[in-house]
Amino acid sequence: MLLYELTQYPVKGVKSTQKGPLVIPEDMQEIEEANLSGQLSKRNNLDIFIQKLQNKQPFVPVGATEATILLKPDPETIELLRQGQIPQKFAGEDGKMYSLTALQKTAEFGGRQAGFSTRDEDAALSSVNAQFAELKGAADAVKITIGDKTVSVAGFASTPGTPKSDFHAYDASGKEVAWISHKKGVPGTAKDFQQYGGLSDRELAAVYKEMPAAKEEINAFAKAIKERTIDGAMPRNMTLARKIQNGRLRGIAVYGNAFGGERGQQNVDLIMQGDPVFDGNKLTGTGPTHSNGERLEDAYEPIMMVRYSSDRNNFGIKGARMSISPQGSRKITEFI
Repeated sequence: MLLYELTQYPVKGVKSTQKGPLVIPEDMQEIEEANLSGQLSKRNNLDIFIQKLQNKQPFVPVGATEATILLKPDPETIELLRQGQIPQKFAGEDGKMYSLTALQKTAEFGGRQAGFSTRDEDAALSSVNAQFAELKGAADAVKITIGDKTVSVAGFASTPGTPKSDFHAYDASGKEVAWISHKKGVPGTAKDFQQYGGLSDRELAAVYKEMPAAKEEINAFAKAIKERTIDGAMPRNMTLARKIQNGRLRGIAVYGNAFGGERGQQNVDLIMQGDPVFDGNKLTGTGPTHSNGERLEDAYEPIMMVRYSSDRNNFGIKGARMSISPQGSRKITEFI
């Protein structure tokens, strides 16, 4: 088994339990994409937005569940909106300025209901707990191998927030002892993945501080994409890709933003695809599984990728959605 290089050096200031943005996990991509940028021209979204503004109804921040952003119902802004002119920024009652990319595309704007993206993970968690209860019997805890380590496990629970870990194992005292990232697909292929993580400056800010070479590599990819745009826009029906040279960046995308440090919510022990199953006292899945540090190759190799998406403008390229995704997740037009 080949391991990612430089695994002994975690990103400074990032602990395994941290939930701050870095490389966004696959299950966060719906949240990342589902902001209000480019959405007010669809359905009756503009009317809904104006109504919320006038009625002083708060908006949900991207990645959150509670509505906490209250925008000022400025008459001039409302009149511009009625004329179909969308301001770049909106003044908040808290004195801050907010762009539409900061506002969540909630169900009223055609977004998915909360919990949709965790449906598969919830089903997997229910399944693993049912199997584990039978395996454990009357014991308080039993030894279970998860990835490359064996720990005493009393049960499994959903990991709160939106870290890389979807659910974790805990011991008899309730302490988290192992972390699992679950991917959908039965039996499971790379095409069932959507992405490992994003490539925007916001998502990779902490990585850039410790790995300037990663920023240079990503910027070079963005530059190559721009050379293939048409009038500054990403062509439709085209997917461009490039291999990642920085092994640590590969590891961060796959296992979490604390990769190389202590195992935890942002540095998972096991990537599991499909339905969870126990092979004796070892947790595995009906699809491929990967232990922390395992270097993924072939269809599952993490590569930089860009495709057209109407509501994205990554690196200033209109319609460009850039990500780190499995090589076999979609048909690639050209490696650049």
